[in-house]
Parts: sequence; structure tokens; C-alpha cells
Amino acid sequence: MEATPDGLAAQRAAQQRGLLTHAQLRSTGLSQRQIDGRVRTGRLQRTHTGVFVVAGAPVTFEREAMAAVLAGGAQAVASHGTAAALWGFPNQECDRPIEITSPRARLPRIPSVRVHRSVHLDDTDVRSAGGIPCTSVPRSLVDLTAVRGIGWLARSLDDALRRNRATVTDIRACAERLAGAPGRRPSVIRMLVAERLAIGGGRTESWLERTVLQVLLDAAVPPPVPQYPVMAGGHRYRLDFAWPDQRVALEVDGYLHSTYAAVQHDRERDLHLRSEGWTVLRVTGETPAPLIVASVLDALAR
Repeated sequence: MEATPDGLAAQRAAQQRGLLTHAQLRSTGLSQRQIDGRVRTGRLQRTHTGVFVVAGAPVTFEREAMAAVLAGGAQAVASHGTAAALWGFPNQECDRPIEITSPRARLPRIPSVRVHRSVHLDDTDVRSAGGIPCTSVPRSLVDLTAVRGIGWLARSLDDALRRNRATVTDIRACAERLAGAPGRRPSVIRMLVAERLAIGGGRTESWLERTVLQVLLDAAVPPPVPQYPVMAGGHRYRLDFAWPDQRVALEVDGYLHSTYAAVQHDRERDLHLRSEGWTVLRVTGETPAPLIVASVLDALAR
């Protein structure tokens, strides 16, 4: 059965939180007269110039953000505080006005929306959060350096690393690529990245690993070798932390270790390592620091 214009419009709206642009409505085959008629009867409601919402679509922060992005035109993305809220940065409220960024020379005027311009918005800066085009996590952090305190920025950076939303390499590359501006201080992010790379010589892979390493160093535990390569059972593995002389390994399990396949892989690896004489310790983000230190010291002593 051939799809009707209303059916095509409904399909597109379902992908955009109930929203459609004027151009999208026309592309379904609806005439201007038909669009006007649907507005008069309440089936469509205008949210911004050239942007409509299907009647009954829930009113949410995410819908407001998507409407602003659509009203901003091609290449517009949610940014700054709005992007931070969409990514779920810690202690970030769904503030108003909605903020978007556009690379266009002539910025649109959108009521109740703050529009920023950036000529340096490239492909690495644009991602999708919940289906909404927005600045990437690294770019969002850099964009907020002029309006957020260093404590908030540090917590948000660590949270992004812990949740695997970005890597230290990604964040550093973004901060190094962007120049300072009245609304942006990438040097702050560069400083925070340098502090985190200093822990473990930059070889730790996650926020959680860096935290555990700092616990060990603070307790004067002999420094381990991060990301230590080893062969066991005919397989090549890389240990989060290792004391090779004592054949002690410390594995830090994050959220990605919760799947059945990941658990099975870890168990097989532990068996191979133990068959080669290694003592394998496992900790999580919930393991108390004193227990981590005591377990490592006991294993090293044995």
C-alpha cells in the first residue's frame, strides 16, 4: 500500500520527537494549503518559524531542544548548557533558554533560544544525544569553560571518562584544536587533562583506573605497571595493573564488565593467568580503598 503524505509525515515526526520542518512537510507531498488546514484544525502547531509539532506530542526539554535545532537550520546543533543536560553532565539542570550553535555567518533569530556562532564546528564536534544533534562531550566541556567553575568542569570531565562518553585523547585533541575566545577557555581543559595524564603516566585507560592507582600511590604501595602485556594460555592479555616480579595482577571492573560475555571472558582470562602462576585481584568502583590496599599488600607479601 502506498504511503500517504500524512503517513510519511508521521514517520518522520516519530524520529524527531513529534517535530517537522516546513520543508519536510512539503517533501511528503502536502501542499501549502493542506499544511495551513492542518494548522487551523490543530493537527499541527507552530513552535518556531518553519517548525511544527504534531498535536499530542509530549512537551519535554528534549522536544524543546530538537525544535530549536530544527529552527536553526542546516548544521545547527544543541550546545553549551543544553548539550550538557542532554549528555547528563553531573549537576546540570535543563536550563533555559535553550542554546544552539550554528556555523552560519548570518544567525537566525529564534525567540527564547540563545544562538551561538562557531566557524570551528567540524565533524568531530557533532554527535547525537537521544537522537538530537548536539556538540560532542569534549566540545561541550570546552564551550562551558567561560561560564562554569573549574570544580564543575573537573567533575564533568571525570564523569565523561567514567561513563566512556569520551577518552582523554578525544578531550585533549578538542582543547588543543580550539583557540581561546571571549566565551571559551580551552586552556582550562588542557590543564585538567594534563593532571589526569600525570597519574599513571597517561597509560591508564579510564577514570576508574586512575582513581584506583591514586589510592595505591597515596598508600605508598609499590607502584604497579599500568596496562602490562602478558601471554597466558596461548593468549595475549593486557592487565590493568601488574607487579611482574611478584606475578600479581589487579583488574579494575567498570560498567562494561556487567554483560554475560564480558564476565565469561574475564573468568577464562583469570584461569589462564593463574595457570601461569599469577595472583589475580579484582576490584570495582564500590570496593573500599582500605580493602584495595590491604589486598594488594597481602598478595605482594605472599
